[in-house]
Amino acid sequence: MTHRSLFAHVPVPSDQIHPVRADLPDAAAAAIEYEGVLPATFDVMLLGLGADAHIASIFTGSPLLDCERDVSGLEGSRVRAVWVDHLKAWRITLTPTEVLNARAILVLASGADKATAVHAALDAPTDVTRWPAQLLRAAGDRVEWIIDAAAARLLAAPLA
Repeated sequence: MTHRSLFAHVPVPSDQIHPVRADLPDAAAAAIEYEGVLPATFDVMLLGLGADAHIASIFTGSPLLDCERDVSGLEGSRVRAVWVDHLKAWRITLTPTEVLNARAILVLASGADKATAVHAALDAPTDVTRWPAQLLRAAGDRVEWIIDAAAARLLAAPLA
C-alpha cells in the first residue's frame, strides 16, 4: 500500500526502501531477515497511528514497552516478531529504540477515530504502556505530525 500510494510517485531508489517480508510463514525468521537488510539508521521513518495509539506494531501492553518483563533477548535486537493477542496474529516490528533512532519521523493520522490517539500521544499524561505513541515524545523535534482536523479535534482538551 505504501509503495502504491507513495513510493511509486517519487524518485526514491529501491535500495533505500525496506519493506518487511510479512509473507514469510515464520514471523521470527522474517524479523531476522528484515534486521539483516536494515540500514544503520533510517533517514525517515513513516508511521501510521492506530486508533489505540499504537505505532509500528507496538501495541498497548506490548512487552517491547516494558523493560521489566522478559522480552526474550530484546537487547541488541532492532526488529522483533511479536504476538498481538487481540489480532490473534504475529506482527513484525521495529523496536522502540530503533524507531527513536531515526533521523526524522513522520506520523500520519486522519479521521475522527484517531482523535483520542492523537490527543493521548501529544497531550495526555505519560502512560506509554497504554498509549505507545507517547514513545515519540523522546524524539523531540525530529517528529512531524501530519493530521487532519478530525484527528486533531481533541487537542488541548482533557482526555476522558
